[in-house]
Amino acid sequence: MRRMKKTDPASARPARRHYGGKAAEDRSDERRRKLLAAGLELFGTQGYAATSVKALCTEAGLTERYFYESFRNREDIFMVVAGRSAAGLARQLAPLMLQAPQNVEDQVRDGLRIVFQWFRDDPRRARVQLIEPLTIGPQMTEMYRQVTGGFILMLRDMAVKWFGEALQQQKLDAQLLSTAMVGAVVEMTKAWVLEGCPQPVEEMVHNAMAIYTAFSEKLG
Repeated sequence: MRRMKKTDPASARPARRHYGGKAAEDRSDERRRKLLAAGLELFGTQGYAATSVKALCTEAGLTERYFYESFRNREDIFMVVAGRSAAGLARQLAPLMLQAPQNVEDQVRDGLRIVFQWFRDDPRRARVQLIEPLTIGPQMTEMYRQVTGGFILMLRDMAVKWFGEALQQQKLDAQLLSTAMVGAVVEMTKAWVLEGCPQPVEEMVHNAMAIYTAFSEKLG
């Protein structure tokens, strides 16, 4: 009886199809990156309502059939663009929470500087993170709440660490105070970016620190 020839598992796999020197998967990833870049540009400059799928594809230099290869609809791509931007800011802030500063004032100031510099470096981020989500619908509003909620929790943890005893003595709620400060900084940032960031980052930090100082003096 003739023995069956063993087949190399690697050779049994279908070969990757190449076009123009690139595998099909690589080309798909490249198209997705182009669409995300187009999303940041259009959502971040003219807004969600004024941006159609056709406009996104034109900006990316792709036909509409490639859009649906990566995204279900316009809201789907917006969520990815906004999520990526929010995650980028979170990565910038993460090391700050691992440091051991001499006082909370330095930690808050450093955090504010990171936030304002993030939006100053690319003002489109402010529109996709802070402005447009509240105009789209319940799903995007919830995502916005989750993202800002993460920053509120970060600030709340700092408040409890540095002012825990004073908060208890004065019957103050760290969550509510942190919500107020984050809300103030968000509104400052939105107005600043919409006006073209006329003030330097350090001036924005200095003014935002006045809000923090009011809290810290109250807590002693």
